[in-house]
Amino acid sequence: MIVEVALLKDAQTSFDFQVSPDEIDLEGETIKLKKAVEVVGKLKKGIAQTDVLGEISAEIEAECNRCLQSAEVTLDFPFEAVFVTPENYTQEKESELRIGHLEVSVFEGDKIDLTELVREQILLNLPTQVFCRKD
Repeated sequence: MIVEVALLKDAQTSFDFQVSPDEIDLEGETIKLKKAVEVVGKLKKGIAQTDVLGEISAEIEAECNRCLQSAEVTLDFPFEAVFVTPENYTQEKESELRIGHLEVSVFEGDKIDLTELVREQILLNLPTQVFCRKD
């Protein structure tokens, strides 16, 4: 889903969409999406930045870390991202990197690709270990 920031009329806009598994490239990960990813949230348009807040729900299939059998895992997590234009992003070489800077993305033009944001968030929120059973 592409959002044209310049066309947003309100300061806050809600979104609710699905992303099919074939639209998300998981870059050779050993997981597969079982069905469409559900994404709900809102965009807050400010003067210098656009905040994206929401929640992602997805079902994945991965290998069990113990027995290598297929295991299904449900991912359900909140996310938050900040988008700024290049002129509003600090480019000082000597500036200190803070934890908040890791959530800031620079976008060119007036479009934000929420599908790419969803892909990034899924990769960041994959479980480190997957088990098919508790025992």
